[in-house]
This record gives sequence, C-alpha cells and structure tokens, in this order.
Amino acid sequence: MIQASGVARPRVVLVAASSLDGKLSTVGRAPVTWTSRADRARLFERRDAADALLVGAATIRAEDPPLLPTPERRAARAAAGRAPNPLRVVVSRSLDLPVARALTPAPDAPVLVLGPAPGSGVPDERARALTARGLEILPVLGAPDDLARALEALAARGVREVACEGGGALNAAMLAQGLVDEVHLTVCPVLLGGAAAPTLVDGPGLPALARARLLECRAVGDEVFLTYALGPGCENRPG
Repeated sequence: MIQASGVARPRVVLVAASSLDGKLSTVGRAPVTWTSRADRARLFERRDAADALLVGAATIRAEDPPLLPTPERRAARAAAGRAPNPLRVVVSRSLDLPVARALTPAPDAPVLVLGPAPGSGVPDERARALTARGLEILPVLGAPDDLARALEALAARGVREVACEGGGALNAAMLAQGLVDEVHLTVCPVLLGGAAAPTLVDGPGLPALARARLLECRAVGDEVFLTYALGPGCENRPG
C-alpha cells in the first residue's frame, strides 16, 4: 500500500512493451506479435504479483487480451497468499465494451468496470447490459482525481498492488494523477512509425514533467528490460 495525502492506495506498476520508437502498436492497432517469450514471462510475473489488473477499454476492444493465469500460475498465486485470479479492472468512460474473453466473469474471477459518474450522459442501457453479463460497475470517472478515488476503492477491497497494462491513454491519465510507482518497460527491436499509432503515454501531454529513477537495465537477446521508480525522491534528481 502507498500512503498518499493520508489515504491508502495500492502500489501501481505500469507494465508495457514498446517499439524502438515508443509505439505500443501499429496505426491500425494490430495485435502485438513482436514481443519475445522472455517479455511475456516478465508480463506474467508482474501480473502474478498483482492483486488487480488495470486495462483501458481501447485495449480490450483492439486486442481482447487473455488476462487470467493458467492453472499452474493460479496455484502459485494461492501458495503466495493471493487470490487465485486477479481482479480485472477495466476503465471505460463510455461503457461501450464488447463481449470478450478478457471480460468474462466467473465466481472466482470477477470483473470491475470503472465507469462514468451519474449524469455523464452515457445511455443507461449500456450499464444494464454489462451488469446483466455479471460485471460490476463503479461509477467514479469524471472528476480530476477520479482514478485516485478508484484506487482508494480498490484498497478498501484488499487490493495491495495493481498492474496497469495501458494502453497509452490510461497510462497518461494514471501518470497525470501521480499514481504510478514503477514502470516496467520492454523495448523491442522493431520500428513501427505512424503519427497516429498509440504510444506509451498518449493524449495532450502530462501537466508536469514526471522524472524517474532507473532501478534496472537488462538486455535479453535484442530486447532491453527497463525498470524505473517514480514518485517521491525522483523529482529532485538533476536533469
């Protein structure tokens, strides 16, 4: 847990793989096929250390990633004192979410949707359709500190660590609210290009410079695994 302004929130680790030019995918958001087995193992390691996985709606629509662990990894999570399956948390300001494997709930594998606050103008039938499928909706989005409030709600549910898997818009929102504690980035040996291709941090730009402190730099084959700390102690480092 992290104490922020006297309120506890989960520790947040941003996990991503990018091309050499900082892209998360192609302009057409084609499924990512250019990461290695070592990168996928690193992703699974971060997922298995987390109590919740945080994913943006655009990533669900474009990739429908398989978020739940294998039976072997579920057993390892349970042996480590965690729930066998992480809580899947999807951020959707429109509640326009597809029927997808990433969002299929089960008794021991719930799905929580961070949705818009009342009065947002989103059609009520979208919320009803999601709850009919067994998804829970937490209507918190819309305020400047909406994701911070959502993390506080997750902490109240016993969530201690969150793996944030983006995409770029969600990463930007989390960074803008100062909610990322570590970044685990794999730099892959490909170039994708395209001004409209999603990047690690999308949107209009962060309100302030976010400095980071390098914790680890490791090359595996042609990929580079980087781990950075953010937050207190990093902003005073010389440029």
